Amino acid sequence: MEALSRGSFIYENIAKKKLSPEELLYVSEGEEALARAELRGLRRAKMARVGSSVLNGLLVLANGFFLYQDTYALAQGTETELSHWIRAWSALWRVEIEAFQKRHNSQCEAQKDYEANQESLNPPMTTSFCAKILAFRGTTGNILKQKER
Repeated sequence: MEALSRGSFIYENIAKKKLSPEELLYVSEGEEALARAELRGLRRAKMARVGSSVLNGLLVLANGFFLYQDTYALAQGTETELSHWIRAWSALWRVEIEAFQKRHNSQCEAQKDYEANQESLNPPMTTSFCAKILAFRGTTGNILKQKER
């Protein structure tokens, strides 16, 4: 257990760069093998990380190349099964979008007509209009009072 805790101490110091690899060799003869094993593991991990990054970069480049190649071929008008499918779907969606645009325009016109009709059906309440309503109510009120007597 002592070697394990001492080994993790060495590993932490390597990771934090408190000790250089040369300094680790002088730690003690008993811990020399453990220090070398940890250094080997760290080197392998670093190499794996670098190798993974390089492979990832190569795959991104290959993906970009094939994407460019296929896009260029489609732009040139290459006839493939996929290009027929893409063109058919784009034509279908173009027709659908035009139909939606016509419906939208029709609804906008209907909304404007509705608002115009509402304005003509409901004239604004002016003071002269209110006075006429009050005068009419007053006369009908007087007529009803006279009938009651």
